[in-house]
Amino acid sequence: MTEEDFILWQDPAFYFVCRCCAFEGDLYSAAKVLRRFAAAPPLEIEKVAKSEALLVKLYSSVTSPAVEVEADDDSTASNVEDVDSNVISPDFLCSTTIDDMHDSDVEPVDCYHTSAVEVEAIDVAESSFSASFIDSILISPHVSDNEDVASSGISPDMYDSNVISSSPDVSGCDELNANGTHLPRGHFLEVDVLVSILKSAELPECSDEVPAGRKDDAYFLVKNERNVDRRMNGSRSNFYDDRGVWGSKGTSNKSLYVSKGGKLAQVLLKDGKYCFRRQENRQIVFVPLDPQPSEVITLHRYYVKHGASPGYEKRVSWLSSDPTVAAIAVHEYKGTMTHESVHGRTGSGNPGNYIRLDPDLMTKVRKDTSKTPRQVYFEHTQTDDGHSLRNRKQVYNCRYRAKKQEEPSTSHKANFADQVAGVEDLQMSLPFIQLVVRQNGKVPCIILYNNDQMSDLKRFCCPPLTAQSTVLGVDKTFNLSDVHVTCTVYKNLAVKNRTTKEHPIFFGPLFLHGDSDTDTYFLFFQRLAGELAHCDQSPIWGSDEETAIRSAVIKAFPASIRLSCTLHLKKNLDAVLADKVGLPRSERKGIVNSIFTKRGFLASATDTADVRDSVQHIMDSSDNIILQRHLARITPLLEDNVRGSHKPGLLLPSALWTNNNAESANHVLKHAVQWKSQKLVDLVQVIHGVITQQFNEVKRAMYGYGDYDLADEYQQFAVPYGVWQKKTLQQRERHLLKFSKTLKCVNSVRSTDGSKSAVAPTHKGRKPGQKKRTRTAKTSTPQPKRIRTRAPSSTDEDFETLPE
Repeated sequence: MTEEDFILWQDPAFYFVCRCCAFEGDLYSAAKVLRRFAAAPPLEIEKVAKSEALLVKLYSSVTSPAVEVEADDDSTASNVEDVDSNVISPDFLCSTTIDDMHDSDVEPVDCYHTSAVEVEAIDVAESSFSASFIDSILISPHVSDNEDVASSGISPDMYDSNVISSSPDVSGCDELNANGTHLPRGHFLEVDVLVSILKSAELPECSDEVPAGRKDDAYFLVKNERNVDRRMNGSRSNFYDDRGVWGSKGTSNKSLYVSKGGKLAQVLLKDGKYCFRRQENRQIVFVPLDPQPSEVITLHRYYVKHGASPGYEKRVSWLSSDPTVAAIAVHEYKGTMTHESVHGRTGSGNPGNYIRLDPDLMTKVRKDTSKTPRQVYFEHTQTDDGHSLRNRKQVYNCRYRAKKQEEPSTSHKANFADQVAGVEDLQMSLPFIQLVVRQNGKVPCIILYNNDQMSDLKRFCCPPLTAQSTVLGVDKTFNLSDVHVTCTVYKNLAVKNRTTKEHPIFFGPLFLHGDSDTDTYFLFFQRLAGELAHCDQSPIWGSDEETAIRSAVIKAFPASIRLSCTLHLKKNLDAVLADKVGLPRSERKGIVNSIFTKRGFLASATDTADVRDSVQHIMDSSDNIILQRHLARITPLLEDNVRGSHKPGLLLPSALWTNNNAESANHVLKHAVQWKSQKLVDLVQVIHGVITQQFNEVKRAMYGYGDYDLADEYQQFAVPYGVWQKKTLQQRERHLLKFSKTLKCVNSVRSTDGSKSAVAPTHKGRKPGQKKRTRTAKTSTPQPKRIRTRAPSSTDEDFETLPE
């Protein structure tokens, strides 16, 4: 190659082909030339022709063309001009149609990546080629060099269609889709061709989705309306196909183009003006267009590589400048997909046959939350059309991802530290979160309660001696979150359940903590002690035998009575007698029943002395040291239960108190979270919702709605529904404030008109020790018991005689 030729070939308008690619032996190959013409886009035909002419001139090995054709009719012969009668002219190759060549004796040959128009092959007698023939070629040369080569059929009309012929049979592969179009030279379409295709495409002629099957070096016109709606709603586009999993690192760009000299030129928008990007003096400058263009094409392109076959790429392009054109997208597939599998969890049977599920179907599954996953899977698999759910696991995964997307995009979703930070952020807007305690070396603690709960604790658990009170139970529950939840409960004495006619169980303050030692619990009870410091008396606490809770209560409320759950005491005593003492079942049952049944001494004890005497009697009857130590340990607990059962005004029928109220409250929380562990922020919001609902039911009881009725002592606060609706917000708040400060007096009786109430005496005017008095009569002091002194016979038994 001379220096002049080298300078000439530097022109980007030409492409160079080596001698091996241009020649077949010692002759210039016509078949190779025509293949290069067939692979070129319509807009580059002139460029290819000039390059081939330069190649002919460079290699200087050409002769005049001699192309033979077999023609059986006059119409074919009449199209031959400017050459010998048995030579095909370029005009003939451009103008001859299928109908004109249908009578030819040459058999058609199928070829991979040909157009849908089947052109019959033409034999070439000579392998020589001339520069003049190359200069005259414009479109669609159909020749071969001593071999049968089918026409590639490249024409401008082909780019406006959405058709591609079937591929030859390939073992183990699907056939190429019949309604796709071959990518020229195996590259993505150039911008001019791409925009031309999108503008000339008609929406009814496009496919609803990319057809199933093999897609190698092909493109498809697909309706894009679904993605237009998704982008308008702020969602990402979803380009679904059956080619498995594409890589997660897809890229997209947005480019602006204007028409310049019949071609598209890229522009940029700078300072409100469209500009060309230029490089001057090694610097990038932006030259504004003058005049500014009236029409700018906005082209979006999305690139992604296949996860299993990196050489297999996809590009999706669409125009957003025109709403009608935006509903169409061009899906281009470059390369060959060599591997079918990238998804490792599709099953052990055939993991390679992985196909993504249609996003529309996944949307239906995600929205159908009223049915179980089994029901959803059953309904969507009634017809086996190959586009249904793969297995039931897909339904579970879909709902799991939907739940994750519905979670607020806050920092509490990552780890426990982020969850605590989320609670601290929520504390600013939710007064229910009273305190978040951080200690060095310990898990952060959270204290939860509101003003309504604290007001109820003061009037129901710490009232004056003349008012009725209830036990403040406490218990710890598990598996609600990463931390434990210790909740306090009480009975709301102002309302009754409509069904059971019992006072409902309400939640008191709650404590979320990770450690369960005495110091950690003391933080919680010390906070409550500060809130209840000005009450008339300390609350009566009830709990199980957890040592840390009892020790913290003693430190925070030293003057309070502490009840113990007799159910836990009974089970622990039975376990000690069985495992450590080794008593048989009958003896164990006798000892346990003598204490913890309605006929046992605990229920009938009148003071703590009775408890000590009864326990000492059991200890004397057994010489087992383990039993004696255990009974000595639980004796103070039994005495506290007896002391609390005799407290005036306490809603406690006997000393056989159990912690069932707290256990019931724990069940309510677990039901609220559906027995699933929650994040801290979610758990706090669930608890807040449960407590808010309880107090809303109390407000609804004012006008006769809801699950609760007002207690008899609070009937003066009942308001007709119509009157309540007419009250203003301030009037309702004053009414509820007065209701929250009203105490339930001991043995309070309301007048028949409901306007007044008074505390009724409990003794009814009877003398102490008198059991029954039907009429006014003389009363006398009971006489002491008299014992019959006669000597008993062999058949008599000693008996006592009571005074008549």
